[in-house]
Amino acid sequence: MFSIATVIKSDFSAQKIAKQMLFATAVSLTQTAKEAQSEVVSELRQTFTLRGRWFEQGNKFGIKIKSAKKDDLQSVVYTNADWLVAHETGEDKKPRGNSLAIPTTNIRRNKRDIIIKSNRPRNVKNAFILTLKNGHRVIFVRKGRKKNRVLVPLYNLTTKARIQKQSTVIEPIKRIVEKNLNKNFENALKRALATAK
Repeated sequence: MFSIATVIKSDFSAQKIAKQMLFATAVSLTQTAKEAQSEVVSELRQTFTLRGRWFEQGNKFGIKIKSAKKDDLQSVVYTNADWLVAHETGEDKKPRGNSLAIPTTNIRRNKRDIIIKSNRPRNVKNAFILTLKNGHRVIFVRKGRKKNRVLVPLYNLTTKARIQKQSTVIEPIKRIVEKNLNKNFENALKRALATAK
């Protein structure tokens, strides 16, 4: 068990101790936020196929932190990647236009399991939409020549798609705070009191 008495020097005033406590609190909150930021990025990589480097701190939609200060004892982990909200809550995704295009297994992907640009719905050459007897609309393309020519379904069109709830932001942050905050505060306070002038 951590005891503050083991690190306080006899010549410390109450004011000096209070100042070092504030400093240690700010340091430990910021350290915990940095650890939570790393955990969120790790969770995103494990859960999703990430395109590009949008999740890095320096990017517009990156996973960022706001450091705590002695006069503002809160540290924040945040992102402008609003599409992650649906994954946190598990809700329906609705199209920006008329339909969502859900890829079939016939869509070619690269080594990182990302649909290549030429195979995205708007870019597929000679594609057309058919409405099936069951009412489903599908984007098809013809493949092969003459006798071997077949229709290949590429995308199913739908008006909404259920997004599975997969917390890659809130739950990892909670885990890190519960696991590391007390330890980080203890270490920060020991350092602050040991180096105080």
